[in-house]
Amino acid sequence: AFYGRKPDVLLPNGLNMAAFPDVQDITVLHRQYRKLLREFIQYYFFPHYSFNLEKTIFYFILGRYEVRCKGIDLFIDALAELNEKLKAKDSDKTIIAFFFIPTWTSGVKHQLIESKSVYQHLRQNINHNMDAIYDRIVRAYAGEHEFDIEWILGKDFLGKAFALQRRFKKPENPPLVTHDLADERSDEILSMFRKKGLLNAKDDKVKVIFYPTYLSGGDGLLNMQFYDVMAGSHLGVFPSFYEPWGYTPLEAGALGVASITTDLSGYGLALKEIGLKKKLPGTYVIDRSTFDYEREKQDLLAILYEYTTLESDERMELRLNANMLAKNFDWKLLVKNYFEAYEVARLKSKVNVA
Repeated sequence: AFYGRKPDVLLPNGLNMAAFPDVQDITVLHRQYRKLLREFIQYYFFPHYSFNLEKTIFYFILGRYEVRCKGIDLFIDALAELNEKLKAKDSDKTIIAFFFIPTWTSGVKHQLIESKSVYQHLRQNINHNMDAIYDRIVRAYAGEHEFDIEWILGKDFLGKAFALQRRFKKPENPPLVTHDLADERSDEILSMFRKKGLLNAKDDKVKVIFYPTYLSGGDGLLNMQFYDVMAGSHLGVFPSFYEPWGYTPLEAGALGVASITTDLSGYGLALKEIGLKKKLPGTYVIDRSTFDYEREKQDLLAILYEYTTLESDERMELRLNANMLAKNFDWKLLVKNYFEAYEVARLKSKVNVA
């Protein structure tokens, strides 16, 4: 109740679902944009060390720089415990957790600009020589020449490749943040990373990337729109402590992306009213209304860990279920609430609206 009375009509927010991809396009778009994220990961982490991209999972949080309100603190705490749990179990999975939280920056870190440039040169060198390499592979299989890797790749290609690889490699750990901040020592998110031991060390199963600029498609690094980043990721994490509605998990569902929200968001409460599947619901709703932080952290940790154990068909089921939930909030369905509100207002008004 608000000021001692309940609202006459509830007007939930929605989306124009016609503007989002069809079910049959969800997987195609996921693979398309996941490929771009994997390329980014290669020049972000691989100068320092490498891991299996086929077994890498992308989590992300996206929103304003409000550490408690947006649940950034809860996400970091759960990730720290997930890191230790995956290490203890010797998991073959790697988690990349993106924090797309805009704040003031002075530009992309120079080391990342350099790594991206060298990586692009590596790709250009391969593309430039691909026809000749393909031709020599065919000739080797046809019997003209022994299957010798040096002959197939060519001395010129190998010489350039080794020189570029030497420029690519760097000894230190990957950075925690993509851009230069005003004061990295006092930044709250970076301080929490360091305090919780999320340092992007080689043996860490959970890697973190603080990306403190808007995903406009032309930021000079990823150069992807935020819907494209969402579509290429696996799981959105939005454990808000307060959210009047919370569009982001709804948008994630419209894109066929599984996500986590809470019962302190309007969207989370609306989903609970609809009813969620106990297994693979698509959009998870964790309980934050009892204000038990430790239990909330364990609930979030359980979902984050469970996702690492899912098979590809189960992940697909999650994506489809998230999309089905989002379709309940199509404006063409929700518009009836506005007609109802108008009619209530008209009947209560002293002026008869024709």
